[in-house]
Amino acid sequence: MSDGDCGPESNDAGDDGSEVRIGRSVSRCPRCDSPITAVSIIGPDDQFVSPCGCRLTPGQIERL
Repeated sequence: MSDGDCGPESNDAGDDGSEVRIGRSVSRCPRCDSPITAVSIIGPDDQFVSPCGCRLTPGQIERL
């Protein structure tokens, strides 16, 4: 691709001004259903998701 060619993976606005969303969907917290933006793993049994702050089990983290 050339520098000016956005191609099919662009997240730019469409020709009609509408937003184009391409890519992986956002994972949801299995406890409160909030969108997850980060996972913090502090130890083998201490996992938290952000921004909701819910504590998840290792099995729940693996399924995200």
